Amino acid sequence: MAYRTRHLLGLASAFGALVFVIGCGKPSEANKAEEAASAQQAPEVSSGASQQPVGQDQVRALPDRVQPFDETRFRNAEDGANALPPIRVVPPTLNWGTVAPSAVTTGSVQLQNISDKPVKILTVQPSCKCTTSKDLEGAVIPPGGSVELDAELEAQASPGPRTVQIRVLFEGYSQVVTIPAKADISRHVRVRPPYINAVEGKNATGVLMVNSVDGTPFTILGVQGQPPQFSRSTDDGPKSSYILNYDIENFLQIDGRYPRYVVIETDRDDCPLVEVMLRHEQSMLQLSPIFKPRSYQMNLGRTAPGGSVSFDLGVRESTTTGPLVAAMVEEPGISAEIADQSIDDATDDLNAKIIFTVAADKPEGFYYFPVRLYASNQAEMAIPAFISVRSSSASSP
Repeated sequence: MAYRTRHLLGLASAFGALVFVIGCGKPSEANKAEEAASAQQAPEVSSGASQQPVGQDQVRALPDRVQPFDETRFRNAEDGANALPPIRVVPPTLNWGTVAPSAVTTGSVQLQNISDKPVKILTVQPSCKCTTSKDLEGAVIPPGGSVELDAELEAQASPGPRTVQIRVLFEGYSQVVTIPAKADISRHVRVRPPYINAVEGKNATGVLMVNSVDGTPFTILGVQGQPPQFSRSTDDGPKSSYILNYDIENFLQIDGRYPRYVVIETDRDDCPLVEVMLRHEQSMLQLSPIFKPRSYQMNLGRTAPGGSVSFDLGVRESTTTGPLVAAMVEEPGISAEIADQSIDDATDDLNAKIIFTVAADKPEGFYYFPVRLYASNQAEMAIPAFISVRSSSASSP
């Protein structure tokens, strides 16, 4: 079994903007950008808990939030500016469902005017940069009428829950209509919980539930390049679900740090690797304040010795960093080449295709290594990549 782990080195409201994009903040200031773009998944809570989407019964009456529509309050309000807009959202939560990492999907809700007067939409503002919404600015909803609010989600690169809010401001009303939206970002094999929260000495050991989304039996080949530790016997062949025991001390690297991702390797061709973020004080990436990749990890899947795979890397605000000039792999027998890149003038996003090639004599196994990216303005950053090098999906670790 070939397995390498190396230390990664790198460099370290409501309607103010009124734009039609979404961005997601995180509790750790040093890793805010990373978790927003890659796992950006949930608050620091026990690994046994999952992030629950914000329901309308959970929303407080803050200046940029509203409670579920109270028709009595609306009809009895003397000051229209302080009343809730006469809008019913159907369904009350926009649910994109299960979405593949980095995929784009669209969902919609209806905004129904339940009053006897027309209402005008001033603006629509999603809360994160992962979502864009149909431009409804200036749209007038007639009495008893409705409009469709469409929202497009660009899923993060890493599996995990996604919850956002879409706020709609109406003319004559200071309070906004807040629409919760959610998605489950998942590969064909799902892991629950989608991250290990081991900060402050918590959850150093525990279990991970691993199952195929479509119910197809599969085999787990390894966890971070090591034999899987099952809670139950697997002697009776492949299963559609497993319970894995974990101890983060088994993932400790030689430099005393932990990997940012714990990677489960399977024999499925459509999901050879599925990553689980490891939150720990010694697993944080060192980020550059001006280098803003859309993904802070590179899941390269599987290839045979001598093969190659491509990875599409997106970088926001590319005029700050300039085009990429090099991608250096810190793993013998694996090289990277920037095959193509372009800048979208409308979004200022840089899109680059990086080709990773594995030497023909590279031993089969799982590899986890840093890729150091260099930009033309001398900005640089190292982010983790992982790949399964096997001649067949059935190869044993």
